Amino acid sequence: LLAAGGTGSILTLSAAVDSSNGPIYLLAQQDILQDYRGDVTITTSTTGTIYARAVSGSINMQRDNTQPLDPLNLGSEAVSRTQGGNIYYLAQVDVTVGVLNAVTGTVGVTATTGSILDGQNDTVGFNNATGFATTGDRVVNIIANNANLLAGVNIGVAGNPLDTSIGTLASNSGGSTYIYESDSLTIGNIATVQATAAHLSSDTTQVDISGRSGVTAGVHAKIETIGGNLTVANPVSAQQQILLAAGGTGSILTLSAAVDSSNGPIY
Repeated sequence: LLAAGGTGSILTLSAAVDSSNGPIYLLAQQDILQDYRGDVTITTSTTGTIYARAVSGSINMQRDNTQPLDPLNLGSEAVSRTQGGNIYYLAQVDVTVGVLNAVTGTVGVTATTGSILDGQNDTVGFNNATGFATTGDRVVNIIANNANLLAGVNIGVAGNPLDTSIGTLASNSGGSTYIYESDSLTIGNIATVQATAAHLSSDTTQVDISGRSGVTAGVHAKIETIGGNLTVANPVSAQQQILLAAGGTGSILTLSAAVDSSNGPIY
């Protein structure tokens, strides 16, 4: 437990936080600032969880912007990782994601009134001939079996989507959702799972990462794979543009649930 209490209090992580078995609970009344030196790790247990909560403010995972992006060396990135336990980052405003790696677990991210943002400037363009996105060096933000995302405003932004390497996605945004997946992805149903809050009294409580299905966006919903199939197993709904793209040689887009837009277009 690392907790910064009191109005306006900030929890700053500028050195490693490790537990063999967990759980790890990061709590601040205002903001959590986790820089590239402040990696948070469950080193041994396959069930130990990481739970970070900014009660009134934001969570910002800050990379070392003096260094170039290097997907093979994450020393310049802020990283939280488990050995399969769930990770839950919850903020009242924004969550800026460095790297959240739950391996085979679930990553839940909630930005109640704000946005879930990519902490790296690994932007995308597009190939006019093929229609698919183009990018340079890219650092994956979320690595997990499941990603359960909820934002009052946006998930990713135009030109800088949230980068994922996950099996199943379920999300809800009041604004737009932009997801750029490394390989195959299913838009599906994610059951409720838990993370653990460890208190100063040595009591622990279980915190739900509430279940979610499909993708709902208040503006645009744009989801693309780089090299794998895209399967829509639960509905996709948006008010404006929808993009569902399965990139890579031999990749297949499978629609097994409704895809609806109030105003379109759908591509």
